Amino acid sequence: MPLPDSSPALPPPPQGEITALTGLRGVAALAVTAYHFYATLDPGLTDPLHMAVRRGYLMVDLFFVLSGLVMAMTYAQGFLAAPGLAGWKDFMLRRAARILPLYWAVLAGSLLVAWAAYGQLSPPRGGFTVNVPDPLPDILLNLLLVQSWSLTHSALVPAWSISTEWAAYLLFPLLVRLLLRPGWRMALLGLALAVAMLAAAIWITAHDGLQHGGPLDASSGEVPGPLLRCLAGFMLGMLGFRLAGHPGIVWLGSDGAALLLGGLLAVLWLFGPSDALIYPLLPAVVLCLALNRGHAAALFSWAPLHRLGVLSYAIYLLHYQFAGALHWLEQALGARLPAGLGPVLAAVVIFGLLLGTAWLAHRLVELPGRRLIRGLLRQRAAVGPGGAARLRGQGKGAGPRGQGEGAGPRGQGKGAGSRGRGVPRMAGPSLAVREGLGLRVANDYG
Repeated sequence: MPLPDSSPALPPPPQGEITALTGLRGVAALAVTAYHFYATLDPGLTDPLHMAVRRGYLMVDLFFVLSGLVMAMTYAQGFLAAPGLAGWKDFMLRRAARILPLYWAVLAGSLLVAWAAYGQLSPPRGGFTVNVPDPLPDILLNLLLVQSWSLTHSALVPAWSISTEWAAYLLFPLLVRLLLRPGWRMALLGLALAVAMLAAAIWITAHDGLQHGGPLDASSGEVPGPLLRCLAGFMLGMLGFRLAGHPGIVWLGSDGAALLLGGLLAVLWLFGPSDALIYPLLPAVVLCLALNRGHAAALFSWAPLHRLGVLSYAIYLLHYQFAGALHWLEQALGARLPAGLGPVLAAVVIFGLLLGTAWLAHRLVELPGRRLIRGLLRQRAAVGPGGAARLRGQGKGAGPRGQGEGAGPRGQGKGAGSRGRGVPRMAGPSLAVREGLGLRVANDYG
């Protein structure tokens, strides 16, 4: 039956954080860390563990899908209502506030440590890992977050995905017009484009002469595969948000659907012959948890998983720098402990150190940097047209950060906090980015 040219209205933004999606980010960060840590450890570990972690790189694709859905959920209605350069600039500045402070800090710290320890910016593998073979252009491209646009290596190995997602942010207003306007024809064209990008990424991975863990393990910024991989996942996430408003998709939010998807994903993850069979399940899993209000959502909202999700950006950026310490500790313990215990104990110790470092980076760099930049943006908005009235505020205790009694940078209204209610329906980019879900949903690093 042909699809009608009309489609349901986009769903309204949720009134607060979707904690299950934050927990899902925690699981994804843990899987990517396990994938890279396992490659560092003695390959003699058990086959079941190998089967469980060998496709951990696909969790980066889950990040892309999740980011596309959250960006659409948070900002799409604003861009559809009031497209324009001002809204796009505001959006990009707020995305910069979200990702650049910690990224720049980790990049600078890694380069300094590598130079101090090795006297070079491309130290041997197994050590503290950065990759800057040609310092002047490479550092500039990495600072601008354009390194993985078929230009050069990513100095921080995991940051290739941050670079490609930066491209998705730049294209976001165009993607909104392509994928989320009323009518299905353009959306179907966008779906076909995303599938073609994914197929192209798989083809490039098979023919680029580099070593890969699987068909979608594309991360070298010198070829276009990683950029295509990111854009495909990001677009599928945006399309998932569009489907969330369709009455025929309500069943996907049930616990039964979550159980079915989880079982199918586990079987294909462990025994499936190809990444291409697993990939279609990733948007379905993200959409399922976005819609679910039952046991599945409660499971992924579990406090430890939620905390991992809050720290996931810091974990993701930092974890690769612990690979050298993991290798050294495994060798040291392996010489003193019974066979098999050294790698396990080394992984537990190093992961604990990683979590502690990620927590410190989140509290001391990521959050203060984000608040500083967004505070400057609020001040800039306040001194624009009508800014004097906004600076004087409306109601008791109002100021440049909010309106109403007790308003602060994360909420509006009395006592509002990071999970407060009363998020305004987005009427334009300037409203969509007034803290809103951009701060409240912890799963939007991209």
